[in-house]
Amino acid sequence: MKVAICFGLAVVLLAGCGGGGGSNDNCPSMAGTWTVTEHCEAPVVGSQVVVTQFGCDITSVWDGSATFTGTIDESGNSTISGNPGGGPITCTGSVSGNTWTSYCESIDCDVVTNRT
Repeated sequence: MKVAICFGLAVVLLAGCGGGGGSNDNCPSMAGTWTVTEHCEAPVVGSQVVVTQFGCDITSVWDGSATFTGTIDESGNSTISGNPGGGPITCTGSVSGNTWTSYCESIDCDVVTNRT
């Protein structure tokens, strides 16, 4: 369960949009369903993450339970964070096309997700 929660946070990586956050429409779209294809803990691979987006503000929900929030900037750089029960987790990464890669320092974990 802790792994799943950590993953959810990792999947929602997003780095601040300058200024208006949700009012900026120039940030790449991350909305949709993403599938974990790489993770430091094998049981998390195959999990789904649903991302909703308003401008540059993002909310991701991992397998319907762990919620993480953050932002994505115009270049596709992301930062997300959450506290799924095992302590706070923050992940940074980037989106390119349908691939979202991130690193969660607090759990020392690389995460790759693909939009499905």
